[in-house]
Amino acid sequence: MRPRVSVHLPSYQQRDYLRAAIESVLAQEYDNLEIVVGDDGSTDGTHEMLREYEGRYPGLFVLALSTVNRGTTANWNQILPRCTGEYVAWLDGDDLWLPGKLHKQVEYLEAHPAAVLCYTNTAIFDSTTGETRRLQHERRRNRMRTGGAEELLRSAVFFATSTVMARRTAIPAHGADGRLPNISDWVLWVDIAQHGAIGAVPEVLAKYRLHANNITKRGDAILADQLLAVAVVESRYLQYVGRMHAVRAETLWFHAVRYLALGDVPRAELAFRGAFRESFRMYSVPFTWRLGIWTLLRLALLRHALPLYRRVAALAARRGAIGRRLA
Repeated sequence: MRPRVSVHLPSYQQRDYLRAAIESVLAQEYDNLEIVVGDDGSTDGTHEMLREYEGRYPGLFVLALSTVNRGTTANWNQILPRCTGEYVAWLDGDDLWLPGKLHKQVEYLEAHPAAVLCYTNTAIFDSTTGETRRLQHERRRNRMRTGGAEELLRSAVFFATSTVMARRTAIPAHGADGRLPNISDWVLWVDIAQHGAIGAVPEVLAKYRLHANNITKRGDAILADQLLAVAVVESRYLQYVGRMHAVRAETLWFHAVRYLALGDVPRAELAFRGAFRESFRMYSVPFTWRLGIWTLLRLALLRHALPLYRRVAALAARRGAIGRRLA
């Protein structure tokens, strides 16, 4: 018999998306499976739909249905203790798996006993049109990587949650860190990777859904959680302190660009300055010319792009005001 796999499936107010996610699990045709669904107090009929699935597939579903909304991490931590499989595979309630994903990841982990976690490539698609926008790992800067926990510290965004499978024995007893209400996965991956290597199955085996309610759209809350996650890893693993400047720099840079796109120049400027400050602190770890050149380019961008953006925004505002007066 194949090793048992527990599907870790959280949801909140995602009834229609969740149905599609469940159907993508059933399409795996994996013969030793349990689907552990934790719902975080949905009021859209999700509980009723899940009980229908439970009745239709006796023994397949394990339901943890909360009547109150407690947040993403609390929901994760009501699911994890109910996962009894040798392997745990994560799937967000609004994402999808492609056929063969579970088979291929189990085969990988069985063939690589030193690996405690593996992930796959994922297609990012528009929920409205069904169109694939891009692959997560398609550019040289975001190539698929393998190795130790240090690989997770090279980038704040390494792989999509819905692509991960891990050995249950490597998951910490405390589960996800309760201090991080929204983004708890990255710290959990760091915890798991203390017990072995990170592997990759270089195929597109999952689909990440873009829609109006993605958790990543909650920008300020996500930024606060990400910076707190960095602090948590620093306090938990002193050997990584020097490397965390790079993660902070990347996180702040990403949100600086986001603020700039929203037209919030003051916040963008603060985030850019924070990113540069952390970039210079990175030199407590081995310096590379590539990193130095990239930092100088970013400094030049901050010096010239922000004033230019202000002028363009002011010009657009004046034109808009003139247009309204003429109308």
